Amino acid sequence: CVMSIIALRAWYLQDYEPISRWSGLEHITELMFQGSVLSGRDGIGELFRSPYVANLRALHLNGYDDNGHLDLDAIRELSAQTALQSLRHLDLYGNWSSWGWRRSNWMSTFVAAELLPQLEQLNLAGTALSGETVALLANSPRIANLQHLDLGENEIGERGARALVA
Repeated sequence: CVMSIIALRAWYLQDYEPISRWSGLEHITELMFQGSVLSGRDGIGELFRSPYVANLRALHLNGYDDNGHLDLDAIRELSAQTALQSLRHLDLYGNWSSWGWRRSNWMSTFVAAELLPQLEQLNLAGTALSGETVALLANSPRIANLQHLDLGENEIGERGARALVA
């Protein structure tokens, strides 16, 4: 039996080097992190750069309460990665604490992500999106392959709604 999914919920992982270097990661198709430290300065980028993540099809990086949220450094790391070539589902649910006041800044970085055109499913529910940030996403030609976009639990307003249907 070969394991294909790893879920680490409410498990405060702070050092990604051991899992990034684990060759068994090449058999994993889905990784779920919730409540872990997801900041760039704490090493999540090591996971994104691992040579063993090429088969990963789904990645869940979920904020939890007011702990463990992705920061702008982590978004930059994620956006620059080419090792995640099989990724089709990205779940960023609940990440809001460290980017709420710089919403357009993180979305500007994210819409330029190398991995964005390959995604089929993107969950941005509960990420403190505004109409402005949704418009940045909706106007990006890099989301053409998306089949499912979850923007629940955000206050996108009329501007965001109009951008989505335009």
